[in-house]
Amino acid sequence: MTTNARERVFDGGEDRAQLRLSIVQSLCYHDKRRVFFEAFGKSLEFLALIGSAGAVLALLEVDTKAAALVLSSITAGSILINILLAPAARLERHTGLRNRFLDLQAQLHARDLTEAGLLRLMQTRLDIEKDEPPLSPWLNALCHNEALGTLRYDASSRQAVAWYYRLGYLKLT
Repeated sequence: MTTNARERVFDGGEDRAQLRLSIVQSLCYHDKRRVFFEAFGKSLEFLALIGSAGAVLALLEVDTKAAALVLSSITAGSILINILLAPAARLERHTGLRNRFLDLQAQLHARDLTEAGLLRLMQTRLDIEKDEPPLSPWLNALCHNEALGTLRYDASSRQAVAWYYRLGYLKLT
């Protein structure tokens, strides 16, 4: 039984390395977005909880009408922001994308990967990226730099990012 030359197990070289870098960068990006939306959603829930104390004060008819109004306004504001920005849905979306990239990464590390298999994985990556929301350019550049460090690539191909974006990135980590 002969094997087609295209179907032989092969190293993959630069294409495989580029796909690996792209996957690690995407995993980093979606992890950062997940952390942000989880924290943002929990903060809104916390504000709604604190603000709901205003409603309790108003029901008890305590002599704190001003405080009750402020706390009730905080509740209404946080619920409105939660409805408009839907951090839970965005968290779920980035979690799903991250899981798809994890599956792709597992397939990339298969020992018996053929050239056709690598091409299929590259197409799968493009299909996943089609489902992504618009990327934040500065966060994507920072994740690219982090992926280079993770994979121990040459630092000369790092992307320049302004200091104020890097400061914001530290808060996401």
